[in-house]
Amino acid sequence: MVAPIFIVGTGRSGTSLLRALLNAHPNIYLTQEAGFFLWLPRLRRAKTAEAWLRGYQNTAAGALLGHLPVQARPDAPRSEAVEVVTALMQAKAAGFGRLRFGDKTPMHITRLDAIFAAYPDAKVVHVVRHPVPTVVSMMEMPWASNSALLNALMVRVAVDAARPFTERILELRLEELLQSPRDVLGRVLDFVGEPWDEAVLHHSERAPFEQDPRLPWLIDAERPLRPPGAVRPVPLGPRLTRRVEAICAPVMSRFGYALGQRPAPSARGRCREISPRPYVLARGP
Repeated sequence: MVAPIFIVGTGRSGTSLLRALLNAHPNIYLTQEAGFFLWLPRLRRAKTAEAWLRGYQNTAAGALLGHLPVQARPDAPRSEAVEVVTALMQAKAAGFGRLRFGDKTPMHITRLDAIFAAYPDAKVVHVVRHPVPTVVSMMEMPWASNSALLNALMVRVAVDAARPFTERILELRLEELLQSPRDVLGRVLDFVGEPWDEAVLHHSERAPFEQDPRLPWLIDAERPLRPPGAVRPVPLGPRLTRRVEAICAPVMSRFGYALGQRPAPSARGRCREISPRPYVLARGP
């Protein structure tokens, strides 16, 4: 069996964009946030794989996966849970004529131990983005908190979860991907063991976008690549920015992100910082 590919990270860090880029490759198809390893414990507890699949289809992850392309055997024992998940990913990839399969689920970053236990040769790519714009972008999402500090903590916890696996995974910064897509995608394809193909630079035309429902924050990834400065979210304000940076200091240091400007906040700025929803947010990657 070929090694599956997994993309992990935090929400709003660029994982959907990388998935779209890789899905433009003629040999790769990764499912969209199927969350298999978040749901795997329930599969192991289910009496049959068929029972688990029925329940899974009623979850948000099942809705993103779409039509389940394989029929699970009603008598599948619990020990074959990983085989059921593998069959689903393989069948989805085969539906697009692709051999390499896998999944993009940001929160799989907390399940890397289970992924490597199931697939010792799995290829995992961890996407990282500067914590401040990540937090700002998360605050715009209906599934995230409107607290910058809570979102910053989520970024810190998620990135810390990958630290024990740094020798086995590939870590890349979104900013580098946007600045030098050819070079970074070349490294990614080398890592997963696939040859270069120009199609990955034209994902908006070449990648299959079958997502249903079509969620706005995922549709963003279908647009052509933009340089890093093309979208600049409004800053949180000096005081709150400092606090986000303090929470994520280990992340920023580890990945070489410089601290932002720290001018003394104006009276208007101080008022904005204590307002419950003070920010005008731009849509990021």
